[in-house]
Amino acid sequence: MFKHSVVFDGEIIDKKVFYVKSFLKKNEFFYFFYFSPFFVTTFAILFFMINENIMIFLLLYAVLEVYEVLWQKGDRVVDMLGRIYRYYHKSVFLVLLMHPTFYFAIFFTLYTQYNGYAMALFVVKGVDVATKLILVKQVFVDRDIPDDVAMMLQIELGNIFPFIGLVVYLPLIYMALGS
Repeated sequence: MFKHSVVFDGEIIDKKVFYVKSFLKKNEFFYFFYFSPFFVTTFAILFFMINENIMIFLLLYAVLEVYEVLWQKGDRVVDMLGRIYRYYHKSVFLVLLMHPTFYFAIFFTLYTQYNGYAMALFVVKGVDVATKLILVKQVFVDRDIPDDVAMMLQIELGNIFPFIGLVVYLPLIYMALGS
């Protein structure tokens, strides 16, 4: 075997290719979007058809949402709450600062002059953050959780589920600016 080669899935490949393939194999979500012609085509069509103002808001929100997902990501719901608790025990305000999409929702609601879709984004995002804070308090501070909630906390999240916010919130932003 060559000095700069490794065996990956039964084939000899270059180390640089190995790092890319192993990253994509561990993160199926990125693998899907990296190689999906549907995603590339859809993105290109949307990029040229959408007003640049709308595109800036969509891209900004997508980046902020991915940031939130990456710092909260865990295999199970309790793992996600554990990551949030690391900041919660320092300060509740720190947890709120770690949710930039909540502040985006506030700004966006004001920017669109209280559009119904923007208000829906703000309410759903507020309920999302409040639910996380309540669950963290019940699980880690009070240590008082019902048995059915304890079973729910052990549910495996998978790789794609944490990114569901992109599917839910981005259309609300598009509809708020399009109406």
